[in-house]
Amino acid sequence: MRNPPIPPRGVSLIELLVAVAIIAALYGAIVVAVDAVGGARSLEREGQRFAGLVELACERAEITGRDHGIHVSRDRYGFSTATLDGWRLETAGDLRPRELPSGFVLAFEREGTEAELEEENTDAPQAACFASGELTPFVATISTAELAPYEIEGAIDGAVETRVREAGP
Repeated sequence: MRNPPIPPRGVSLIELLVAVAIIAALYGAIVVAVDAVGGARSLEREGQRFAGLVELACERAEITGRDHGIHVSRDRYGFSTATLDGWRLETAGDLRPRELPSGFVLAFEREGTEAELEEENTDAPQAACFASGELTPFVATISTAELAPYEIEGAIDGAVETRVREAGP
């Protein structure tokens, strides 16, 4: 008596290739979806960080009685303290200079006029938190090529608000 033939076990090469193609397509879709969400989160995080540091600088100005400057360039920002000799840029601590992630761009306007930003932070601040609790009114915008810009608005009363800029008509 002959034994019946044993059916092949395992998967064929074609089945394996189809499974790999499906996994690769799913992986690609997930990477694109996560990158879009991650980019928006990163943009919001940078905007929130800038706003929080402006609020901190304004609080310190009120507490210490010394004006604090806000220095902005295209891809970084920093803070300074007013001295008798001018502005002393903070180099350490909470108000140290910050660089935006690659691909992020910072724009800054005061009184409806956009400031021309240099590659490096300048000696004179673009805005200031005053010891009186006032703030130079400004609108800072952090943006990327792909995402809606994130705005940080400073009001004369020292209030700082953040929002995603809505697309225009």
